Amino acid sequence: MKEGRFRSDLYYRLNATELRIPPLRARREDIVPLAEHFIAQFSRVAGHRIPALTQAAMTALLEYGWPGNIRELRHRVQRALDLAAAGPQLSAHMLFPEQSLLEEPEERVGTLAEARERAERLHIEEAIRQTGGEIAKAAVLLGISRTTLWEKMRKLHIQ
Repeated sequence: MKEGRFRSDLYYRLNATELRIPPLRARREDIVPLAEHFIAQFSRVAGHRIPALTQAAMTALLEYGWPGNIRELRHRVQRALDLAAAGPQLSAHMLFPEQSLLEEPEERVGTLAEARERAERLHIEEAIRQTGGEIAKAAVLLGISRTTLWEKMRKLHIQ
């Protein structure tokens, strides 16, 4: 606006409405449908058959923290499709090549610490989602102090 490249009257009209969109990690129910949308979109553009997500890929998508939000999801899907070379399925390994995820979850039994951390992360994220992001209320729901919740969020990389 200061540079004269954006109309000030339009800025003030748009500024009247504030849209608050929660981060992707707080909207787990949107992750798989968004991934499927991007898969279809990129496959059509490339002229390829639309591949399906494997069950392990869906699980991996839901368990990931999504620090890059929808933009990261979009880029991961695009890269996975490039790796898939028009194959019939997208695997967890294609979506998360930096992790050593196996195609079928039952092939790898994680440690109890990994299972506990995963369950704790999902539970904390759900409490935060239910309270609209209010940490103090989420702590009450979880039966812990706000300080303990902050420490757990830091340890589990929850924003």
